[in-house]
Amino acid sequence: MKTNIETEGIGSISWEIESSRQRVNLALNEESLFLDVSGPCTFRLQDIVTMDIEAASLKVLPTIQPGLVAIQRDAIWKPRSDPNANHGIESTDPLLAFEIIRALSDRYAIASMEFGSVEQVVKYANLLSFAWIGARSKDETELMKKAATFDRNLPLGIKNGLDGDIDHTLQQIEMLRRERGEDAAEIVLIYRGGGNAKTPDEWEQRYIEAVEATDGKIIGDTAHGGEMAHDPNREYAKTKLGQMACTKHMIDLAKDGIVPAGKMSEASGVPRFIDPNMPFKFGYAAMREMASTVRNKE
Repeated sequence: MKTNIETEGIGSISWEIESSRQRVNLALNEESLFLDVSGPCTFRLQDIVTMDIEAASLKVLPTIQPGLVAIQRDAIWKPRSDPNANHGIESTDPLLAFEIIRALSDRYAIASMEFGSVEQVVKYANLLSFAWIGARSKDETELMKKAATFDRNLPLGIKNGLDGDIDHTLQQIEMLRRERGEDAAEIVLIYRGGGNAKTPDEWEQRYIEAVEATDGKIIGDTAHGGEMAHDPNREYAKTKLGQMACTKHMIDLAKDGIVPAGKMSEASGVPRFIDPNMPFKFGYAAMREMASTVRNKE
């Protein structure tokens, strides 16, 4: 039986989730630890078996790879520019979405997701080890404040906007840190590339600037703008090969001393539903290599 503890703002969470949150927070603040958030772009009910298998693999991985903190990206909700597009299970069957997250959280205590509304913060916060606000919500101040203050112990990431600019996001992060107050969990930038970085060289320049601006307290997202900048067809489009190339680029830069606190990717064996996932085996190997690279820099 799992033991629960009281957490300010949300009631009780399990010791396992609290322990997982503490490891995430340490990884965001300790150079010897590396955070990896990995999972599909989104998934359907028929993909749950795959999600469960991958969660079990991620749970075990840190015991194999010292210095790695592995979290599963549980994309039950996917922000879309087109309001008529499929936004994931949370939009079509919210009760089922909650049961899925609760089941994965109860089994593995490494769940994470993007918050798209204040209601999602209240609904899911106590099940998560990490959460983030996406690029399309960059001006949703109410959502950001709710995410920061509803559960001060939940580590958060804030993605820069679609244009690639990070200055606005860094200002928001400082505001949210003040809202949280002292002794709260960390809030960091998730650099996801964007319109000002449409080639590998431009992405590298902007990524290095972001790492330096945050003193390495940053999570690099190898999907989205990153994978589009690395599109092998040079069409600035989303492809699994582009995401794999961006991931390799990030590892190579880490070996040269450009080391982030963590990496986020859409790596999964779940079949393509909306955006492409890079293969889980590739993502699994990349996690290990990145963590090993970070430890070798000590």
